[in-house]
Amino acid sequence: IDFIGVNEESSKDAAATCFRFYSPELKRYVIVVYDGGFSVHGKALVELIKKYYTDEEVPYIDIVICSHSDDDHALGLSEIFDACSVGHLIMNRPWLYASELYQKISDKRKTVESLKRELKETYSSIAELETKALAQNTIIHEGFQGKMFNDVPLWILSPTRDFFLQQVIESSKTPLKEESS
Repeated sequence: IDFIGVNEESSKDAAATCFRFYSPELKRYVIVVYDGGFSVHGKALVELIKKYYTDEEVPYIDIVICSHSDDDHALGLSEIFDACSVGHLIMNRPWLYASELYQKISDKRKTVESLKRELKETYSSIAELETKALAQNTIIHEGFQGKMFNDVPLWILSPTRDFFLQQVIESSKTPLKEESS
C-alpha cells in the first residue's frame, strides 16, 4: 500500500492511495487506486505505479475507486486516466438519480434534464472522470453497500444508496432546494 501526499502541508485533506495484491484466481497482481488527491498527487501516483507496480509503458489499473466528489480526492484520478488503462471505475454519480432528486425540489421551473446538467456542472471533477472512463471503455460501477465484484475480491461496505442520495440533497454543492412538507 502506498500513500501519496500524507503529512504534506499543501495537501490538507487530499487522499491518494494505491495498492496491489496477488490474486491466485487471476494468477497476477491486481492494482487498485483509491482516490487520487489533487492533480499533483495523481501524477505522483502514475510515476509510483510505473516505477514499482508494473513495467508496462501504459500501466493497466484494474480498479479505480473515487470515494467522493471533492476535488482533493477526485482531481488526481484524471491523471490516472490520462496515463493508464483502467478496467473498472467505482464512483457514485448524482446525475444518474436526477429523476429521483427532482421529486425533492420545490423549484419546478427546472426539468429533470436541466437538473442533470446542473449536477454534472456542479460535480465537474467526477463528470470528467465519467467522460474519460467512457472514452476508454472502462466499466463504471456505482459504489453502494453490498456490491461485490467477481473478478477481484472486493466488497463495498458503505454508503447505502439512500444515504448517498440524502448526502447529495443536503450538500451545499447540489442545486436543490428540498421540499418543505
